[in-house]
Amino acid sequence: MLQGINEKLNKLQQSGIIKKHELQERILKQRETIRTKLRSRNYQENHRTALKKRSISSSGNWVFDSPKFETWLNSNSVSDSILYINGIPGSGKTILVSTIIEYLLNSGHTKNGTVLFFYFKHHDSDVKGAGKTKCGMLCALLMQLLDQDDTLLEYVYQKCASLVDPDAISEPFLEETLRHCFNRQGKIWVVLDALDESEESESTGAHPVIAWIQEVVSPTTLYGSHVRFLISGQRDGFIEAALSVYPDIDLDRAKQHKADITDYASFRASEIKSRFGLNAGEETDIVHKVTVGSKGMFLYAKIVLDNLFHQQSVAKFRKELSNENFPQELNQAYERVAIRIFDNAHEARRSSAVCILGWVATSGRPLRWREIQAKFCINPVDATCDFDERILDSFKTICGSLVDVELCDNNKNSESERIVSIVHPTATRYLQESNRIRIFEEHANAAIYFSQYLTSTPFQQKMGENRVYELALDGYYALQDYACAFWHYHIGLALSPLSNISPDLESAVIHGAKLLIRISQPKARSGSSFECENLNDHTKEYILSILEEPYALGSEGSALSEQTKYVRNQIESINYGEVDGHQLKVFNELHGCIRFKCPKIRCAFFSSGFSNKEQRDQHIREHERPFKCSKPECFARITGFSSLPSLNDHIKRLHSSDPPILFPKGKDARSFTIHNAAARGDLNDVIALHEAGESLISVEQKNSGLTPFFLATKGGHMSVCEYIMKHTPTNPWESSLTLKKMFPATSSSFLSPRLGDPPINEVVKNDDLQLFDLLRYLSHSAPSTDEIETIFLMAVVHGSEKVFARIFEEVEYCKAILNMFEASRISEQRWRTFCRICSTALRLRSNRFGKQKLLLGEFLAKLMPALYKLKDMAAPSTWERSGLGEALLFLCGDASWSLLSIAISTRAYAVAECVLDLVEPIVQKRFVKVSLEVTLLNQLAEAGGESKEWMKACIRQLTLRLISAIGPERIKDARSRGIKSSPLREAAWANNVTCMEALIPFIHDLDEHDMGEGTILDIAAEANKRKVVKLLIESGRVDLQQKNRKARPILNQGMESGFCV
Repeated sequence: MLQGINEKLNKLQQSGIIKKHELQERILKQRETIRTKLRSRNYQENHRTALKKRSISSSGNWVFDSPKFETWLNSNSVSDSILYINGIPGSGKTILVSTIIEYLLNSGHTKNGTVLFFYFKHHDSDVKGAGKTKCGMLCALLMQLLDQDDTLLEYVYQKCASLVDPDAISEPFLEETLRHCFNRQGKIWVVLDALDESEESESTGAHPVIAWIQEVVSPTTLYGSHVRFLISGQRDGFIEAALSVYPDIDLDRAKQHKADITDYASFRASEIKSRFGLNAGEETDIVHKVTVGSKGMFLYAKIVLDNLFHQQSVAKFRKELSNENFPQELNQAYERVAIRIFDNAHEARRSSAVCILGWVATSGRPLRWREIQAKFCINPVDATCDFDERILDSFKTICGSLVDVELCDNNKNSESERIVSIVHPTATRYLQESNRIRIFEEHANAAIYFSQYLTSTPFQQKMGENRVYELALDGYYALQDYACAFWHYHIGLALSPLSNISPDLESAVIHGAKLLIRISQPKARSGSSFECENLNDHTKEYILSILEEPYALGSEGSALSEQTKYVRNQIESINYGEVDGHQLKVFNELHGCIRFKCPKIRCAFFSSGFSNKEQRDQHIREHERPFKCSKPECFARITGFSSLPSLNDHIKRLHSSDPPILFPKGKDARSFTIHNAAARGDLNDVIALHEAGESLISVEQKNSGLTPFFLATKGGHMSVCEYIMKHTPTNPWESSLTLKKMFPATSSSFLSPRLGDPPINEVVKNDDLQLFDLLRYLSHSAPSTDEIETIFLMAVVHGSEKVFARIFEEVEYCKAILNMFEASRISEQRWRTFCRICSTALRLRSNRFGKQKLLLGEFLAKLMPALYKLKDMAAPSTWERSGLGEALLFLCGDASWSLLSIAISTRAYAVAECVLDLVEPIVQKRFVKVSLEVTLLNQLAEAGGESKEWMKACIRQLTLRLISAIGPERIKDARSRGIKSSPLREAAWANNVTCMEALIPFIHDLDEHDMGEGTILDIAAEANKRKVVKLLIESGRVDLQQKNRKARPILNQGMESGFCV
């Protein structure tokens, strides 16, 4: 029996895995669609980067005690709705803002509100300027709202999915969408860093971002929400004028800010003292000079102190600290660093510094150190990669404090995976203005290099597998990810109107652009346009027009994408165990250890990848639902289907109706009503009657009292439902207000239709997934928490597997349900209601037993993932055992609120069996001590008998499983263990013959006397339990001559009572 149970559990687990993949597909597709349409950047990345630059944990904490900040945080006044933090460039505004954001995200003040943020980046490398425009800001704020409030996802998805052209995502569109989303929130705190770096700050008119902010905080344009904005920026003459009526914090004048700089200088001076063996006076001198020279600028302090620390000798350190060389302002600080890494360095190191800084300052995304190293090693002209060409010094040694380093989240211990970036935009500006680096020439050089690289011999399609394999191990393909995704970025800037590169350099860029465009176009579009090698055939302007849609280049079907896929296949086939140590070191330090990557260039995982093939393949499956509906206004045109049969079924149900007939056909007048037409699914009659004046929301008074919409959903008529929802403000989640007043909902609606029931109930009962999806997409509002719980309960009760899967695919539904039932571990009422409904449904239809078990098992897997994870482990840790014990206490503890106890007492047999399916494997492995109590059998016994055969089978099976789990020996001596009444006696009193049949073989003495009650036979005969008496006699294990408590023969008493055995 246990083997069969384990097999069932394994099948349940496998089914759960398959279902999980299916559940994730839709929500990921929705999010992917929205991110694609919005072109939203990873808003968390800038925040993490800024937060990591905070050297001292207490730095910036003074702002939380500022009266202006406290008022802004807690007040609801419009006059305090904006707080402006300003300061000179490099004063540390961004780091302070990141500290504030982190405080808001983790503060108790904001737990009932929403925190949004955005970092403007003037030198953002995104082609569409996502990091420096108002549009980019609105997109990022919207994505954050969706990530925090899943109930908004459906609305925004519908808005975005209706736009075929991504360029239709305009500012008015985003403002309208955000306004709707803001209206559904409570208090909102929005933090915008570096507003002066926005593209709109360069305009001479009114600042668009400020104009939008002032409109949002105006009480005349926002309903039901309180939005607060914290803005940081430099004083540019316009922003402070526009925000002059609002409170501000001036970092340059804040004494606490200067104290933070002094603390930082003291911290770094201590390190310098240790490095060079200084005395206390010299340490104090460093702190004084840096604090005075900083003039409120954190960046100045960092650059100066970094430069002092990295001097190679005490003599050079003292020279830098001298009054003659000590910098008085930021550019002088940069100059001191530049002199060390450019002028005082030997030629080789100087050349390396120029190469590194040139690429890092112009890169399309943050670069890893291994990618920079690979550029030194790879010679695209010779098509070789020489690992010995790598730089042996660290990037900080070569570039000093002009660069910053960030640990990679995935591999923090790897030097080669560290991310290198320019320390601050002012450093890039200094390098450009001092002619240390020529930005457009760097873009041109990168464009030429990557065009040579991607068209080199190793990327030719005729390369053999063995040769590609060898080149991969040599590290030649280490730059493939970056080159494929950003070659067009460098070409676009090198050829931009602002570029001042030489004609020869421009011609070389154009030549490379032609080669790359030709191999990057899908074969279907690849004609004679770029076949010619003549540089004069196409102008620079024409090339730039092609590059305006860069993600159409290199897409699936192009020669470049096919070769990229071919190369990656060879890289994936590398068996680390067969590669010698040196080759493996070369591969890991240039290419990196991640081999499995997404093939879609626009995806973040195109370069970051996955640790194994299974994860990557699953990710790709989540990208694609290739079977799309061709109807322009259909929701399935965006979402699609995973199979052709599903698409065909959708078309048949929703789009196969004949053209509408505008006049009624000749029919019996009594049957020709809009309610009758909706119930039949006759779209033509529904349209005709509606256009003739009949209401789509009227209640049928004579018969069922239901609306046309309810009747259409009950019959599964998709086309009629779609028509009604598009022509009336119908909400499938709830009935009309009139109906709700007339017919209040009751719990019995879970099992049969009631007046006033939500139409969605019928769809769930029928497990009609396509209609369920249609109603959700066309609904003008998202369901409430109670409504989500209702459809969840109905899905489990009716065994509606498809709808159940969709419910948990939707993040907002899943979160709401898990939150409700998580809180109910202490309060048993929700679980008790759940079990009662399952029990009632099972009595109406026997085939629901298996489905209820299956769906409940999937639900518990989400509610208690630790249980499902740990039950398969060989030796869980102490911490894991604790988590397992907590889960088991909820499932089968001896308290009345344990799920097993509730399920047995409410006769929810499918729930009880599901719990035992989970518990038994853990009991067998003895991870934790699980001791089921005899009282559980008592509960089952006293629940009474069942008349239907399948219910009897449920009781019999459950009784035997409980006996096995509790232990027969514990049942035999139940009285000695403090149990007032044994399970057999409870079953006899309740006339529960089925339970007694299972128990009798495990009872040693059926004639045992119970003080005050007599034997089992005595109890049954006195209570006139004929079937129980018959069962006992047929067992052959009772004394037929025994006497009752009055010393009279028991069976004679029974005959006198009117029954005969």
